[in-house]
Amino acid sequence: MPKVTVILPSLNVHEYIEDCLQSVCNQTLTDIEIICVDAGSNDGTLETIRDFEQKDKRIKVLLSDKKSYGRQMNLGIDAATGEYIGIVETDDYVRPEMFEQLYEIAHANNLDFVKADFYRFNHDKEGKEVLYLNKLTDDISCYNRIINPRKEKQVFKFVMNTWSGIYKKEFLINNNIRHNETPGASFQDTDFWFQTFSLAERTYFVDKPYYMNRRDNPNSSVYSNKKIYAFCDEYDYIYSKLFEGNKNSDLIPEFQLYRYRSYMSSLNKCEGEDKKRFAYKFKEDLLKSKARGELDLSLFTEGGKKTVDLILNNTDKFISQQLKRKPVDYKLGANSKEIIFSSSLNRTPKISVIIPLYNAEKFIGESLKSVLNQTLREIEVIVVNDGSSDASLDKVKEFCKIDNRITLLSQPNSGSGKARNFGMNFAKGEYLAFMDADDWYPENDILESLYIKAKTNHAKICGGSFSNSKKGIVTTKFQGNYKKYTFETEGFINFSDYQFDYGYHRFIYSRELIKENKIEFPDLLRFQDPPFFLACMQAAGKFYAIPKIVYRYRKGENELKWNEKKIIDLLEGILFEVKFSRTNNLATLHRIAVDHLNVEFIGILLKYIDFSYIHVLETLFEINKNISTSLLNQAGYRLDPDKQYIIKPLRRFAEKFNPKIQSVIIKTSNHEIIIDNNQYKKQNLSEIELLRNEFQKLKAKLNKLENGISYKIGRIITFIPRIILKTFRSKKK
Repeated sequence: MPKVTVILPSLNVHEYIEDCLQSVCNQTLTDIEIICVDAGSNDGTLETIRDFEQKDKRIKVLLSDKKSYGRQMNLGIDAATGEYIGIVETDDYVRPEMFEQLYEIAHANNLDFVKADFYRFNHDKEGKEVLYLNKLTDDISCYNRIINPRKEKQVFKFVMNTWSGIYKKEFLINNNIRHNETPGASFQDTDFWFQTFSLAERTYFVDKPYYMNRRDNPNSSVYSNKKIYAFCDEYDYIYSKLFEGNKNSDLIPEFQLYRYRSYMSSLNKCEGEDKKRFAYKFKEDLLKSKARGELDLSLFTEGGKKTVDLILNNTDKFISQQLKRKPVDYKLGANSKEIIFSSSLNRTPKISVIIPLYNAEKFIGESLKSVLNQTLREIEVIVVNDGSSDASLDKVKEFCKIDNRITLLSQPNSGSGKARNFGMNFAKGEYLAFMDADDWYPENDILESLYIKAKTNHAKICGGSFSNSKKGIVTTKFQGNYKKYTFETEGFINFSDYQFDYGYHRFIYSRELIKENKIEFPDLLRFQDPPFFLACMQAAGKFYAIPKIVYRYRKGENELKWNEKKIIDLLEGILFEVKFSRTNNLATLHRIAVDHLNVEFIGILLKYIDFSYIHVLETLFEINKNISTSLLNQAGYRLDPDKQYIIKPLRRFAEKFNPKIQSVIIKTSNHEIIIDNNQYKKQNLSEIELLRNEFQKLKAKLNKLENGISYKIGRIITFIPRIILKTFRSKKK
C-alpha cells in the first residue's frame, strides 16, 4: 500500500501541467501513487500526462466521463490505494518535501487529516514569481497539535482549501465524504472542506507552507462571474449530506456563516439584473432556513445581522444599495502578505535579524549597513515592509540586489508586532535578533560576540548593554529603573533576580525556544515588546549577559502620535505585565509596571481619562484590580495593606469630581441647559427637545460605563466617583 495517493484532476492546462507533474514526481517521499484524472482535455494536456506515465510507473491515468471537478475527484478517491490522499490542482505545484513531512505527522498521530499553510503566487511584468504567504489562521495556539473541530470550533474560521493537506482514505470512506458532481470546476471543494471539518475527530495544522497555489490563470473560477449560482448548489449539497433529518445541529451556526460569506462573494461578482436575481435567490434560501428554524446568526457580526435583516425585510433597498456597487475585482496581494525577495543561503544561518519597516527611508540604509557589515557573515536579514508609503521599500530592494542574505517581505499596514511575527515565520537561524528600522549596531562584531557567548555557554538567550542616541548625543549610563539597561559583569542571570521589561533588542533568542513555547508578539500597536520579552524570559528562566554595548536606539526623531486605540493597546500591554508579575511573584517587575502608569505615561493618559473614553477607563480599572499591595510593599512602596491601592491615573480621575454634584450643565454650540434636582432651567424653549436629547446622550454614556467591567471588579469601583473619592480622601486623612 502506498503511503500517499496524490490525485491530479486536469482539463486543458497544457501551459501548467508539466511543472505540476514534475513537482509531484520529484517528491522526497517516493512511496506514492499518482492518479491523473482528465476530463476531456483537447489542448495537449492529456498527451503530456501520457508522456509522464511512460517515464514513471507510479502514475495512473483515468478518464472522466463528465466535465466535472467533483466527478474527477470522486473517481480518483475510489481508485486510490494509498493510506492517505493528497490533492494537487494541475495549474499549481508543490514543494518537494510536502508529502513526506505531512505523512510523517499524519501517520505518527493517527490523524483524519493534516493541513498546512500555503503560498499563492503570480508573476510580475518581468516574469518573476511573486509569492504571498497564506496562514490558515493567525492564532498560533491552533498549530502543531491534535484538534477535534467539533470541540474547538474556531477552526471553522480557517482559510478554506482542500489541497494544502492530506486525508486518511479510511476516514473519507467510512464517513462517505464525496465531492458534489456538478458540471465544471466551480467551488466543489467547498462541500468537501465542510464535510471533512465537520466529521473529523483528529486533525492537525502545520505552520509551514508547502503548496503553491497559482493566481494568474485567467480561467480560474476565482475570477469568473459566470458561475454565481455554483455556491447555491454546493450549500444545498452540504445541507443534504450533513443536516437533513436534524443531524449535526450544533454546526448550523457555522453553516449559516459560511453560506452567507459565499453568497456575498457571488453577489459582489455580478451586476445589473444578475445581481438583482441573485439577491432574490439569497432571500429565498434564507427564508428556507428561517422556516426550518435554522437561521442561526450567532456567529455573525452586527453588520452581517443587519444585512440579513435587510435582505429579508427590505429586499428592494438591499438591491438598490448593491446596484450602486461595482463588481469586485479579485486582486492578489491587495490584502496579502508578500514575499518580494527570498534569501538564497546554502546553510542554516546562525542568526536571523528581523526588521519591521514602516516609513523609515531616512534611516533604513544605515540600519541595514550595520547589520550586513557584521563580522558574523552566516546571518539572514528579514525585512518586513509594513505598508510603507515613502521610499523605504525601494531602498531595501537596492540592498537585495547586492546581498543575497536578505529576505524582503511585505504586508498591509498592521503594526510592528505582526510584522515581526510574519518575519519569524520565515526565519531559519539558530537564534533570532530584532532591530527597529531606525536603529543600528554600534560596532561590527556585535552579532559575533553574542553568538559565540550564547553557543559557548549553551544559553537560550544572550544579551548585552543598551545605548541610545538623541541628536547625536549617545547615552550609555541610565538612572532609576533603567539602570538595568546595562550589565557590569559577564555571566548568567536568573530572570527572577533581573526583573526588567525594556530593551529586548539587545538580546538574541533561541529560535527553538520561541517555537517550542509558541511565543509571539501580541497584536498591539503599543507596548507589544515587553510581553514578548517577558514570555521569552519566563521560558528560558535565565540569560547570559555581557557588559559590551550591543545596540544603539535612535531617540526623539519621530514624534509619537497617540489616539484612543494606541492608548488602549498600551494599557493592555501593561495589564499583561501586571498580571505576569503578580502570577510569578516578581515584586520589582510589578512595581515597574505600576511606575509606567504613575510616572512614564501619566501625562499622556490624563488626556484620555474621561467618560468619552469608556474602554480606557475600563482597562485602567482592570489593571487596578490586579495590582498587589503586598508586592508593591516588597518593592519599596509603603502602603496600608488593608486598603485598596489606586493608581495615579484613577486618582487624578477622581479629583475631577466634587463631593456633591449640585447641578449638571449641558452645553451645545448654541444652547445651555441646567439639570438641578430633576428640574430643567429652560433657555430657548423652542429647542427643549434638542437639549433633552443631549441629556439622554450623557445618561447613555454613564449607563454604558456602569454596565461595563468597571462596575464588576470589586468594592473600589462599585460607583466610580463615590468610591474613588471616598478611598482617596481616607488616605489624605
